[in-house]
Amino acid sequence: MKINKTRVAFGIVALVLVFFGAWWAILLFSSIGIVYFKSYIEAPVIGFITDLVYGSSLTHFVPYSFLILVIIFVLLEYIVKPRLRFYL
Repeated sequence: MKINKTRVAFGIVALVLVFFGAWWAILLFSSIGIVYFKSYIEAPVIGFITDLVYGSSLTHFVPYSFLILVIIFVLLEYIVKPRLRFYL
């Protein structure tokens, strides 16, 4: 199994952003990972960790809202990405 060093570095930076970055930076970085990598399954894990760390004030509306948002992005990736001509 070949290890993609770019993907590992991207995951480590995303994990560091969870603890030291703003929520919008984490969302932007996860979105870039979803577009750049094929099946970036680390994004829901990052969303779950973000909800565990920062999600206590948002649970009044929807629990695990960041995780739900990231899963929607991943599902959209599976629908939209194969239909793009420039992504072949």
